[in-house]
Formats: sequence, structure tokens, C-alpha cells
Amino acid sequence: RGSRLGSTLSLSTSGVLPVKHMERFLRRQSFATKNLARLQFSNSAVEDGTNHKARRLRHLRHRLFLIYFTRAIIKHTFSFIILTRTWLFFFIFLICAIENSRMSPVDPNITVFKVIFEIISAFGTVGLTLGYPNVASSFSTILSPASKIILILTMLVGRHRGLLASRT
Repeated sequence: RGSRLGSTLSLSTSGVLPVKHMERFLRRQSFATKNLARLQFSNSAVEDGTNHKARRLRHLRHRLFLIYFTRAIIKHTFSFIILTRTWLFFFIFLICAIENSRMSPVDPNITVFKVIFEIISAFGTVGLTLGYPNVASSFSTILSPASKIILILTMLVGRHRGLLASRT
């Protein structure tokens, strides 16, 4: 019991997601349920109660389905979150690197926060923009062509997120 408490404390202080622990727990539950099913099928010739057997088999099937479904949902969710954050960070970094010569000290209206807002808005395909002073159009009109291409790629990645992964 002490080792289990120590592992949860180290997880909470390090800030790491407990995906591996959850995966191991679900794998153990899956093996235990499979062993119960094997035991049930090996004893099926001995028992005579068909209603009891059918109920127990339904329970085992339901339990296996829930374990496999939960495992698949957890894996998909965490991979989707990590992949999404990676793309967003990469696009923000690229636009900040391209627009570095025009940013805050030179032009106080071009800041990292405005770039982050534009990227998040493009990824969500929302259409919101912060604008630029004395310009009647969006903030992206003052960006360089390379930054505009990155914004277009961000919109495409945001529009089709998860679509291509579901086809494999």
C-alpha cells in the first residue's frame, strides 16, 4: 500500500499524465476477465443451469467490451490531445520566427499573444481576429506571405483533425 501511495504522489508532483498506469490497470482487468471467461467455458459442461450461464456470459461479454472500449477511448483521446498541442505549438513557433523582425520592439501592435490568438482562431476555424490599428481588415493582412500560408495550413489541420486518423 505504501508503494502505491508513493507512486501517486510522484505523479501528482511531476505533472505527468497517468496514461501508463491506466493502461496497465485495464490490461490486468482484461486478463482477469478473460480468465473468468475461460473458467466459465471449462465449467459449462458441468453446470446444468442455462439461465445462470447465459446471465454470467452476458456479464463477461459486457465487462470485456467496457474494458476494450475504455482502453481505446483513452488511447485515442491522449494521442489526439498531444498531437493537437504539438501542431499548435509548431505553427506558433514558425509564425513568431518568421515575424520576429517586425514584432513587439519594432511594431508594438504585433505581439506573441496576437499571433497565438490568430493561430487558435484559425485552428478552430472560428474566423475571429484582433485586427490591426488603422487597417479595415484582419490582423493576418499585415503578416508576411509565409505566415499567411502557415495560417492556411493551420485552418486545414483544424478542419480535418481526426478525419484522416479515422480512415486507417
